[in-house]
Amino acid sequence: MIRGVAAIAILVVTQAQAQVLVVEPGLNDPMILHFNAAFIRLNNVASISGQASVKRDGEPIRDKSDRSFYSFDRSGSTVSTNNTFGKPGSGRDTASVAWTYDTLGRAIEQLRNDLNGHFAFRDSSDAKGRVAKQVYVRIENLSGDRYNLQRGRETIISEERFTYEDVNDTVLQKTWLNDRGLPYREQFYHTDEWGYLRVIDDHFLITGRRGRVTFRYAEKGRLAERIEQPDLSNPTTTKHIWHYDVAGNVVMCDQFRNEKPIRHIEYLYEDSSMFLKATIAKDLETGLIHIMRYTTERR
Repeated sequence: MIRGVAAIAILVVTQAQAQVLVVEPGLNDPMILHFNAAFIRLNNVASISGQASVKRDGEPIRDKSDRSFYSFDRSGSTVSTNNTFGKPGSGRDTASVAWTYDTLGRAIEQLRNDLNGHFAFRDSSDAKGRVAKQVYVRIENLSGDRYNLQRGRETIISEERFTYEDVNDTVLQKTWLNDRGLPYREQFYHTDEWGYLRVIDDHFLITGRRGRVTFRYAEKGRLAERIEQPDLSNPTTTKHIWHYDVAGNVVMCDQFRNEKPIRHIEYLYEDSSMFLKATIAKDLETGLIHIMRYTTERR
């Protein structure tokens, strides 16, 4: 537990569906914040910004230059994220993502940047809304300002296609096809009788490597545990365990490597609004505490 920085009070809240954050099963990085689009829309949230600080053992809290910024459209979807860090002008000081959606609210482009400029992932969906094709393109910037993209010529770097097949009522198979149309990876999504995703089995056809991600849920159906084993022939695992308050807000997350705790995170909320106030993460191997304080702006 984190002491001397903040303590989490278990909130007794009668308000339902008050979660600004959601924790979903899947293969995305579980440490990245995911915002509840319904909460964002209903409360007219325009943006959320964060300011980082750090605390070392025996030292006071010290502000860092790291900042984060999230912006949302009126439907509650995240349209952009921006993280700044390091020394301004160093070329390593900004990472951003901007999303474009179709009329059905499906993401069709992720625009990103790296040291070499801008690039995008563009998705096309099948009739059931599943990603059937993803194209990776590099984008020429006609502006002399690396932070201000003026789109020029585009170069298609790669293209992947995906097919889906219902193995039975509870198992969905996803097959990855390379740019020659040949399969190289299969994933099997196992759900239980109530529709909860329980297991994702991963199989790389060429090397034979198999991996697995398993999920466990709390009493009200919220994700409580995720265990990743990228290679079943190797016992290395990463586990995340989440805890929630009575309103359904995630309040703690513990990360383990091979059952050894390595990171503890607490989530703090504004008492009156349930807006995210701060996240406090302690690296249990170094003792370093990372604090991110958040400010919410409404329309």
